[in-house]
Amino acid sequence: MEQMDRNIRFVIGGWSVFILMALLVIGVRGRDHVANMLVFVVIAVAMATWVARRRSRAAVVTSLILGGLHTLQQIAYLLAGVASDDVDAAEIAVDAVGLASGVLLVVGAARAVTGSRRQRVDATR
Repeated sequence: MEQMDRNIRFVIGGWSVFILMALLVIGVRGRDHVANMLVFVVIAVAMATWVARRRSRAAVVTSLILGGLHTLQQIAYLLAGVASDDVDAAEIAVDAVGLASGVLLVVGAARAVTGSRRQRVDATR
């Protein structure tokens, strides 16, 4: 059960870093992004709350899917930022924070899903 708790903490940490990334986006890219980032913050708070309170397979799988999509998006942003002629270090740093949040989400959720699957198999034996 301790392993599951640690994985859940990874997922909640991933959503927390996601919120930090949203705030950094507003700081770096300006007020034009407040509305978009507010929507993402609401989603992140809702997901972190769902995972923390329910610790259900549905919450973890949803975090895994959203975290995977977010990770792919952040990889694309990082590659585009590095490949552009006008490299902005602050934007690349924000994208790196976003990538870290995605990795935390995916790793924690994947381990939680496989851990819960193992627990069910061990319980049936």
